[in-house]
Amino acid sequence: MNSHKMQFIQRILIFLMFFPMLSGGFRVYGLHAEEPEKKRWSLSDLYQRALDLSETIKIADNDLRIAEKDKDRAFSVLVPRITAFGGYTRYDEEKTLFPKSDWNWGVRFDQSFTLNGKELIALDMANDQIEKADLDLTAIRETYLFQVASAYFSFLNAVKRETIAEADVKRLEAHRKAVLIQLELENTQITELYSTEATLSGARTELVIAGNNIHISRATLKRMVDLPQGFELELPDNSETEPVDQDIREIKQFALEQREDLQSMKIAHKLTESNIRLSKGSYWPTLSLEGGYTAIESSPDTFTPDDDYLFVGAKINFPIYDGGLRNAEVGQARIRSRQAELRVKDYSKQIAVEVESAYRNVKTAESAIQSLQDKHKWADENFNAVTFQYQNGIKNSLDVIDANTLLANAERELAEARYNYSVSLLDLQRAKGILLKNIVEQYNLKIN
Repeated sequence: MNSHKMQFIQRILIFLMFFPMLSGGFRVYGLHAEEPEKKRWSLSDLYQRALDLSETIKIADNDLRIAEKDKDRAFSVLVPRITAFGGYTRYDEEKTLFPKSDWNWGVRFDQSFTLNGKELIALDMANDQIEKADLDLTAIRETYLFQVASAYFSFLNAVKRETIAEADVKRLEAHRKAVLIQLELENTQITELYSTEATLSGARTELVIAGNNIHISRATLKRMVDLPQGFELELPDNSETEPVDQDIREIKQFALEQREDLQSMKIAHKLTESNIRLSKGSYWPTLSLEGGYTAIESSPDTFTPDDDYLFVGAKINFPIYDGGLRNAEVGQARIRSRQAELRVKDYSKQIAVEVESAYRNVKTAESAIQSLQDKHKWADENFNAVTFQYQNGIKNSLDVIDANTLLANAERELAEARYNYSVSLLDLQRAKGILLKNIVEQYNLKIN
């Protein structure tokens, strides 16, 4: 009997010893899911994330909500104010002609308005202010998405510049090895090594600068759309890019009709004109109406019987002299209206300049890309040819360095032209006032 118990206990101990290993094996091979692949952020993802999380956009959205509440405030002035009141009084000393206590209560309403409809003017201004805040929100969204896109392409351009710098360093390091071999064979002079080392040091400096630019671009993009640390980006799809062939005058006219910020300024001008009429309301009389119900009770009610009554009253207040305050306020309103009108004219001219600049940048980038692609092609062929000739003793080291410099510059110029083209296309859409609309339709974005 004891032997059976001992065998049973031994089996339990053995099971307990091996169970952690078995469970660990199950955990590793059975229960643990594969680590998910790291997300690569597309330009569409960045747009949607900016619309959802940007503090700048949220501030503008709150401005719209404040404008809506201002409308509620303006409407509340048109509604009579209803108040209830009540009071209780108890007397310590008993006197023949006075009760021991009394109390009264009632309800009343008050309403006042200016005879020129000043309150209605204020309500119309509140509606215009809502429309202006909505246009401002749209303009801010559009501007912010353009900034996000610019930061996106700037980051990709910085990565491309680093790749170009790395290739430049590798070519110069390979040439340096070739120069050292020629020195050992006594087929070249030491000055060629010096010039190669100096050029290589400069290329390494460019590589360090390119890496630093990546860090700056990464930090900028991370702050704008709150991306996780070490994020990666997808390359854009440029297959749908179409050349700009619309007449510049048509684009300018279209922009003047579509730009939300310009329409917002026009509404601001309209508000200043309404404010003139609002200020003139100070010249008009103010009519006040009141009415209500009051009840009075006393204990005892021998000398002051209980009573209740209704009352209605009207009062008109006509300002006669205020020391020139009203004239000054109306004068200020007229000046502000002229200022707003001038701002609209000035901003219209600025929009025309923005459209002209963006249009010319697109055209310049289009032409530059075509030329720089040819330059890069021939610079690459030239470098390969000069390198081959150097290996065969026809060219010297300075010829190779010059060919490499030409190739590196061609690569940088082509990358910069492509970056400028991508940004200038978006800038032209922004200048026309259609960037937000195109982005939302193209990427099927949701705007809260």
